[in-house]
Amino acid sequence: MFEDQNKKNELAILADEAFLEASKEVIERARRTGTPVIVWRDGAIKELYYDNKGNEVPGNQHVD
Repeated sequence: MFEDQNKKNELAILADEAFLEASKEVIERARRTGTPVIVWRDGAIKELYYDNKGNEVPGNQHVD
């Protein structure tokens, strides 16, 4: 029983790591191309833009 739970925990950890890596790649691609990342936030669809350091910036414009 504990072995099954450990396997599920390991899989969850791997999934979280993969999701984090994918999200970093999406933000980097959006930053490079000046396009927004589309997310669901506060009950609505939002466009997020990022600066050269990967920080979210206000508004809907690309910042170099």
